[in-house]
Amino acid sequence: MMAAAEGNELTRAHHLEAADQPPQAGDESIEPEMGSSQANGAAAFGRQTAGGGYVRVKLAEKDTSGFSGRDTEGGPPVGCWLPLSRTQTALAAAGVCLLVLVVIAFGTGLGSPRSPKSTTYGQLGEISQCVRAPVGGEKPTLILISSDGFRWDYLFKVPTPNIDRLRMQGTETATGMMPMYPSITFPNHYSIVTGLHPESHGIIANYFRPADNTSEQFSMANHDARWWLGEPMWVTARKQGLTAAAFFWPGAEVIKPDWPCDPEYCPRYNSALPYEDRVDRVLGWLDLPPEQRPQFMTMYMEDPDHWGHRVGPDAPQIDAAVTRVDAMIGRLLDGLETRGILNTTHVIMVGDHGMTSVCECKDIYLEDLAPWVDLPMDWVNTESPVLSLLPPPDVDVRALHANISRALAPGGISNGEFLSLYLKEDISERFHYSHSPRIAPIVGIVAEGYTVRKTRAEKEGIQCGGVHGFDNALFSMRTIFFGRGPRFGVRNVVPTFRNIELYEVMCDILGLEPAPNNGTAGFKETVLRRSC
Repeated sequence: MMAAAEGNELTRAHHLEAADQPPQAGDESIEPEMGSSQANGAAAFGRQTAGGGYVRVKLAEKDTSGFSGRDTEGGPPVGCWLPLSRTQTALAAAGVCLLVLVVIAFGTGLGSPRSPKSTTYGQLGEISQCVRAPVGGEKPTLILISSDGFRWDYLFKVPTPNIDRLRMQGTETATGMMPMYPSITFPNHYSIVTGLHPESHGIIANYFRPADNTSEQFSMANHDARWWLGEPMWVTARKQGLTAAAFFWPGAEVIKPDWPCDPEYCPRYNSALPYEDRVDRVLGWLDLPPEQRPQFMTMYMEDPDHWGHRVGPDAPQIDAAVTRVDAMIGRLLDGLETRGILNTTHVIMVGDHGMTSVCECKDIYLEDLAPWVDLPMDWVNTESPVLSLLPPPDVDVRALHANISRALAPGGISNGEFLSLYLKEDISERFHYSHSPRIAPIVGIVAEGYTVRKTRAEKEGIQCGGVHGFDNALFSMRTIFFGRGPRFGVRNVVPTFRNIELYEVMCDILGLEPAPNNGTAGFKETVLRRSC
């Protein structure tokens, strides 16, 4: 049984993050302040007051430096001004198209399936109207859907009539939703359902050795609750009397107090299960008697991330993957409508990150550091796009950092200036990637489109593909958010926000008291109608 589960998780690893390295040839806001850990190993989730409570702190303004990746907030210069690539040109063109559509829509009073909404930020139209509780005391229902690697501008590539039903009948973000850093699958899926930065919930990468215990190794097949800190939505729901079900969501198979991961409501991950069967299982949960019916459900799809890694974000296979995901949204909405519950059910569709091309030869080889510093390759914890170094305790970390930084400066190793190296404590606060004992003492942030490799031998056989995990402020790393249901305004657009805000939004929809989290106090009022 355990071997089968681990096998499925390894398959998940292949489908989700096989291109943490690009494909091989032949392959088709609370600011966390880490205090002393408590008896159960939980980390501090906010600024702790003298009385032991937590106080909410507003998030810093988001970086909107755009395609260059340049940090305008005094953080690391993780990119440079480069000629626009094909992907970046498409993104820029999409922005111009949006502007033209705004002019047309406002001038003619006509809309189209792709036209921007007329709602103004801060004047949220219908959202100001309150929503009455369901008649008869029926509990609200929320379905959370993830489409892995769904970059926010994929909607401009191909018709998506079913996702457009969510957009046009609900709420969306103006230019996508911002993931947390690093913009990779497991950290961000768990941030969505806990409201915590990766440095707070502990899943700081898909694979890593924790700096505070280098003898252990985390992988996506690991369901040991010691790794997964915080309280995910399914636990919050169960603790407060609701029934919850989680379909393949990262972290759902981790057994916690109040969450036994009963197979009836928590199927074991199986990448081979068709998307149609996943949708039908969710609809089947809604057919259960009221006392067994879940009020909170998740569903996960591997696409378009799978194809994004293999062929890059601009390939025609992405269009096919997006079309398939759109069909599944249609299957779900049609099923809700057939049951007569479409307009009483909340549906949130999200992605976990975007994607960028790594087709150009933009490599940084650690073996080239040899003239400046002796860097044993077993000190390399993760390579790209987040480099982390775990030297032995007797190594002078500051001296090692200084020597490598000299090698990365102009005149040093090839492309070295596109890898910004930091002592953990010096990383810009906007990344929220320093206050965890699991994070390595030296971290390198790689510029968009560049790849760090240990040796040139690792490059052999690698083809053009796509990668994510870069600076979460980059437009190419942004993903989608759509919300439909009684608590969401119709044809409503809200400014881009960070995915950690969704936890309290979902709690409010379901009438739950949220666990401590890194979200911004009061944010939910900008997205949801209030209950009467």
